[in-house]
Amino acid sequence: MAQFSLQSFIDVGTKGYHTATSWKVCYDRAGKRIIDQSLNDTNNLYHWISPLPDGKGGMHADLNRVYLFVRVHILQDASPWYYVGWANQNDQTFKITENGNVINTLNSLVAGIQ
Repeated sequence: MAQFSLQSFIDVGTKGYHTATSWKVCYDRAGKRIIDQSLNDTNNLYHWISPLPDGKGGMHADLNRVYLFVRVHILQDASPWYYVGWANQNDQTFKITENGNVINTLNSLVAGIQ
């Protein structure tokens, strides 16, 4: 599973408002091998969660690189697909708690947890 966020964008010339976002997460930087997508999504304008389906009825759990592309829809206009960047699914932060208090925070890659 992975959560993706759109922090901000600049609208030049449409004079409209943000009506939808299209999301695409891929295996490759070219954006051709799609893992999951949500097109013209009116519910997830700024955040989208994908289970990262593996195409075999399960979900990916340890991808070293996933590539995100976003398209912003403003009324009837849509931006081109923008490559946002890549992320490592193994890069996770763990909080160790004791009696409800965080006593340590570890990054899985730094700590060697995979």
